[in-house]
Amino acid sequence: MNTDKTLMNRMKWDFGRIAVRCRWWPIWAGGICLSMGIFSAPLALAGEAVGQWSAEKIIQALGPPQRVRPMDNTMIRYPANGTANLDGVFPIMKDIKVTTTATPGAKLKDTKFNIRAGHTHFFMTPKVISGKYECTINARFKDGRPGTASHKYEAEAAVGNNYGTEDFLRSDSEDIENAALSELLFDMSCSGTGFSWERELNKNIEFETSRDTPVEFLINGVNFVGWGSTSGLHKDLSSNKSLVDPATILELPVCSLATANAGNWRSVFPFGEVRQSYGPYPATIYNGNDTVNFGLKIIIECTVSDKKNATGGNAILKLSTPYPDSEGISVPGKPLRVELKLRSIGGQSTTLASGIAIGKLIPLSREAKDILIFSVPNQPQTTRSVNSFTVDLVQTRAIQAKDYGPFETSMDVTLVVK
Repeated sequence: MNTDKTLMNRMKWDFGRIAVRCRWWPIWAGGICLSMGIFSAPLALAGEAVGQWSAEKIIQALGPPQRVRPMDNTMIRYPANGTANLDGVFPIMKDIKVTTTATPGAKLKDTKFNIRAGHTHFFMTPKVISGKYECTINARFKDGRPGTASHKYEAEAAVGNNYGTEDFLRSDSEDIENAALSELLFDMSCSGTGFSWERELNKNIEFETSRDTPVEFLINGVNFVGWGSTSGLHKDLSSNKSLVDPATILELPVCSLATANAGNWRSVFPFGEVRQSYGPYPATIYNGNDTVNFGLKIIIECTVSDKKNATGGNAILKLSTPYPDSEGISVPGKPLRVELKLRSIGGQSTTLASGIAIGKLIPLSREAKDILIFSVPNQPQTTRSVNSFTVDLVQTRAIQAKDYGPFETSMDVTLVVK
């Protein structure tokens, strides 16, 4: 059987006429440039007292510094574990007078209050995924007469434009219940509980710039008090070092694959012309050098840069084939299959994946299977893992006239860096 033709297809190794061609093919684990866009926008809510929520405090609510490894479909979660309370984000609003209501001159006992969680939640990115606002309003007489009224209101934050339950204040005297709103001063406070956010790796933190407020009080359905973002809130990062994204995207090692045979760098490994077996089957058949297998080295080379966000990781070698056989890789249309075994792995830094053993047949399928894991140290350097395989050609039945001639099959090689 003639075996002198060779195929090549990037990360695919073709046992084309039982020859393998492979070349360096870098696995990109790209660094992600993280910046923060901070803008300025005026806030104007007619008839409403406006306070300013604290950008510094909301950044603190995102949680402590975390280092995120970039992997497929990774979402950065803030805080990295659990949720956060919005302590100090909303300054207390004191001595607020009612200037606009749906029913001018209304008495307190006839007035309902409510809170609304707005469409915005401090950031355009990341997006809030959980959280609840808890707000309290207290009323008292302007002239200091005895009597107070108060109530606590709640609204879910993750649902935009979500209203809490409208309700009356609870008073301690009939005098304040019967008082006109114009006789009273109001103090409002808000906090948040159970907050968490998420963003995609390729998105940057960006403060909300819309005119909407994260949370506000309503009086008889009309805006009363809210906390928004005034023009003085948003500053450029260069002048406000406290507004820093606590998530650092790590730069994974850059890894590549190569092959070598008998210690020499080569691009083609011919199996040679083979001699058929006359049974019993299955039978490992000899090549032109009177050996039943040839050695194949798969070399993984990984480089960790000297950047501050560079890190080590794991380079996982995976194998698959479009032509799986119960014992290896079938040769379409031929009574042949290719069997692959691990002879040795690259030292203590390389370990076998589950189900893989030295000297044992590697079962392959269409799905990429983990074969070995190369642990790349967290140091700015280049390291290698040299791994030796044997490849056998097995005859599964008698050769017929139609079987003579070139033959081919292939194995896909994937390197995943995590």
